[in-house]
Amino acid sequence: MQDEMGSNMEKEHEKVEHNFQYLIIKLNKLKDKIKSQNNQGKFHFLALDILTEKIRFLPREISAKFL
Repeated sequence: MQDEMGSNMEKEHEKVEHNFQYLIIKLNKLKDKIKSQNNQGKFHFLALDILTEKIRFLPREISAKFL
């Protein structure tokens, strides 16, 4: 029973770590995309409705913190 519980915790930790790394990659890509835009592109990105659309694609647990 104890080994099974430890195994489940380890699997959960691996899942969390994988999701975290995936999120870091996505955020870095988004950061690079913003850096490459001109000032008008950056302004449009920062418009609330566009930002909300970008956040919509983040996992629900994370996007809930931003909305």
